[in-house]
Amino acid sequence: MGLVLKYVQISSKGNYTYRRAVPKHLQSIIGKREFKKSLGQSEREALKAYPSVHNMFIKQEERAEMKIRGVDPDGSLPRTDLMQHEKIIERIRELGFNPYEVESGIFAEPRD
Repeated sequence: MGLVLKYVQISSKGNYTYRRAVPKHLQSIIGKREFKKSLGQSEREALKAYPSVHNMFIKQEERAEMKIRGVDPDGSLPRTDLMQHEKIIERIRELGFNPYEVESGIFAEPRD
């Protein structure tokens, strides 16, 4: 009897596959109903690949949970109207404009 790894299936051809259902509430965010990844053709290959594949799924699941809670996992997307406003103001300043100064319907000239 060999080692039993959770979420691992062995096909009739001897291929090892990590296969795990995505929780229903995360399926629309992750875009899958199931997470499936080949681990190799031998027990040794499967044992070597398992930790990184398992961790990859856990990270995807954690990121999806964060998005549900309104927290952006990598900080690139503002989640509230105020956060979005602040991000836009910051970007306007990065471009060298004063976001509060308007001349004839367009932004003021860039600052030197």
